[in-house]
This record gives sequence, structure tokens and C-alpha cells, in this order.
Amino acid sequence: MATKLGHGLRTALQSPIIAVLGVVSLAQPLLEATGLLAAPAPPEEDLRGKRVLVTGATAGIGLATAARLARMGAEVVVTGRDEARLAAAVQTVAGGRGRVTGEVLDLCALASVRACAARLGAFDVVVLNAGTNANVPTAEHADLPGCSLVFGVNFVAQWLLLKLLDLRPGARVVCLSSVSHHSADAATFGTLGADYAESKLAMILLARAISRGDFGAGLLGVAVNPGAVDSHIWRHVWFPASALFAGFSRLAFLSSDEGSATSVFAAAAPAARLPRTDDGLPAYLAPFWQPPRGPGRSAFEYLSVFAGARPAFARLPRDERAAADRLWAACARLVGAI
Repeated sequence: MATKLGHGLRTALQSPIIAVLGVVSLAQPLLEATGLLAAPAPPEEDLRGKRVLVTGATAGIGLATAARLARMGAEVVVTGRDEARLAAAVQTVAGGRGRVTGEVLDLCALASVRACAARLGAFDVVVLNAGTNANVPTAEHADLPGCSLVFGVNFVAQWLLLKLLDLRPGARVVCLSSVSHHSADAATFGTLGADYAESKLAMILLARAISRGDFGAGLLGVAVNPGAVDSHIWRHVWFPASALFAGFSRLAFLSSDEGSATSVFAAAAPAARLPRTDDGLPAYLAPFWQPPRGPGRSAFEYLSVFAGARPAFARLPRDERAAADRLWAACARLVGAI
């Protein structure tokens, strides 16, 4: 509760900054058109010979991420739970240089996670992109008693998938997080109290643990915030606010292609180009410019000048290792024998 109250107070204090940044984001197309601001160029790496998995890739950020990586020559496997939408996604991505296939994956069913992992083979890059959002109170995950649907889909089921996958030496795992992680309460991990914010903090802890070697030697984990993106993830916004929200998001939010910038950079950039934190681990990336130091940095994760992929401030639990250990224990208890 104290964590949520602290976040509410922090957001209230930052609201003037967020409002100004919202105006700046609305003006960005005009600034680019007049030459006062240059749009960041997307990365162009040669990914031929690399095999990439993108979860939740039938629409939005995931579909845009898969398409951009395929254009770089990667062999891309996209997942989704609906076969018709999956087939359409494969057709959309297939215009790139790389080979594209689709696999059915329903993160609401652990049997589907296990079966999908058994079919997939080995990967050089895994992008844990799949996610859902919902208005509170959220339902319980059908296969994870005592765990919310949102936390189960966004994190636990993908944690299980990752544990079951065959990762090639030097493989990279991209973990989709969010500005919402700043309001997360790590004490609720694995319970009905853990929801969207907690799932996004869990992704940051996962990326950092992977880079520390906790999931195998030589692997690299990178946590990214795609930014506020005009995509289907907002479909749960309640009516009548949904109509106003849809209009605002079309004006002020990033496109799915822009929202894929952090994921694509994290997946494709050479390791030497990845920004690092003071502890030597890959930095959490966000799509907006953000001051490197000082109070109020997290305000720049809501809306700001689109900058492609920039190091940002991740709000970690005071005892990160202890929180991570509780998270892994909760996941292991929920999914059972791996």
C-alpha cells in the first residue's frame, strides 16, 4: 500500500512535467517537418543466420518488431493464440529477407506453453513481447491458482516458456516492461495482488538476472519500455472514457512501429553498443529522451521527444536480489515441475 501511495504522490508532483512533455510530443511531427527535429533512424543490422522468437506478434508492437527483424534477415518465429490472426501475421512479416513461421501459443494455458516450447527448437534472440492489460479487479489465471490473469500471462507463463526453450550460446532475451513498473509492489509477486505494474517490474528483474548469469552463462537480458503506443492493448479502457482515450492516443501516442524501436534495438544491436548501468548490466531502454540524472526522470517515460532507444531509469526494489528470489520461488510454485 505504501508503494502505491508513494507512486501516486510522485505522479501528482510530476504531473506538470508530464503535461508539458505531452504538448511536446504533439508538436514533434511539426518539428520534424520543419527540420527543427530529426526523427531517429531505425537500426539496420545484418541478422542473417540468427533465429528469433517474438511472442504476442499478431498485432501492435510485436508484429512491428517481427517485421523489422525479418527485414534485417533474421529467421523469425511469431506466436499468437488465434490461428487465423497468426496466419495473417506471418503473411505480413513475410515481406522481409528472413524466413517467417508461426506457432500457436496461448499464455492462458500452461499445456499450450509446454507444447509450444517442445516444437520451437533453438534461438539466438527471444523477445518476450506478449502482454495484456485490464481494468481492476482482474480475474484469476485459470492454470495458476492464486495468481492474477494479467501477471500470469505477462510474466509467469513467459518465464516458464523461457525456462523450457533451447537458447543458443550468447543468446539474448528482450523483456518488455513499462513505465508502470515504477508503481509496482514486489511484495505481491505471485499473488492476486500482483497485476500489470508488478508484471513489468518482474520483466526488469528477469532481464538483469539473465545478464548476471542466473539463467545460464553467456546469456544477455535487456529490459525495454516501448512507450505509450496506440495499440490494441488499450482495448480494456472502460466506456465512455474509451472514446476520449482513443482520440488522444491517436494524437499523442507512438505508432506500433515507433513502439518497436526499443525492442528492435535491444534484439539487434551488437552487445558493445548496448548502454550499461553502473553495475555493468545492460541498461533499461525507453523510446523517449530522458535526463541522465536528477529527480523527475520517470516523468519522461510517459510522453516526451521520441528518440528511438535511450537508457532510462529503472526503479528497482531496495533489495533486488531478495525480491528476485521471491519472484522465482513464486513462479516455480505456481507452474509446478518444469
